Amino acid sequence: MYMKPVAATLAILLLGAIAAVAQTKEIRRTLPLTANGHLVIDTYKGEIRVTTWDQPSVELLARIEADGTDSESVRLVNDTDVRIDSTGDSIHLKSDYPRQRQQKHWNNENVSLPFVRYTLRMPRTAELRIKDYKSEIEVSDLNALVEIDTYKGDTKVHRQNGAIRMNTYKGHGTFEISSLGVRNSFETFKGNFDIAVPSSARFDVISESGPKASVRSAFPFVLPAGTYNRNSHFTARVNGGGSELVLKSYRGEVNLH
Repeated sequence: MYMKPVAATLAILLLGAIAAVAQTKEIRRTLPLTANGHLVIDTYKGEIRVTTWDQPSVELLARIEADGTDSESVRLVNDTDVRIDSTGDSIHLKSDYPRQRQQKHWNNENVSLPFVRYTLRMPRTAELRIKDYKSEIEVSDLNALVEIDTYKGDTKVHRQNGAIRMNTYKGHGTFEISSLGVRNSFETFKGNFDIAVPSSARFDVISESGPKASVRSAFPFVLPAGTYNRNSHFTARVNGGGSELVLKSYRGEVNLH
């Protein structure tokens, strides 16, 4: 007679326990950062969206999302966090996965680590360094160094006024450089880069290309004596020469617009 109400109560409790293990989790913080400080992001997969402002602080939203609907993937959301180290002059953000489950993931034991999706606003003149494996990265309107090291993430940089140091194994990237007053470098093993610079920019191209790489340019290169060979190292001047633009690729494609 009382079995049905008891069963219903147990079902409600069970559903509540399942709901308590969320498929998403958000972390919101505002952290002080000096105008000449630096922000470091160390992550594995997800997104990194960075815009800038003229405030001495970083506005952080990190959204942790399950990669799958199985109980293990969902449970991992609650166990994953963002480690924050902040001193005022620097901020270090690290996607912090549970060690034992991270090891299972690397051992291909069907454990899918969550996505960590960062949305940040940072001081326009502070430096940015990103260490990543396979995230989608987008950075806009920075007037300082941006250094990106990703294994196979896709990168977009808009209206960059500071130096770019880009390194990837097989990721793709598009870069819009507003000025070339400092040394910029792009290195890939087999990824593709599209790099846009002002038509009046004065710079020296330093190219180190492997046997299966290609470097294409909308600018006429003024080459030193000798024959241009896409598989060799060369230095060329554009608009009379100036700061260095270093292009290194073993079997990827670099397009200069």
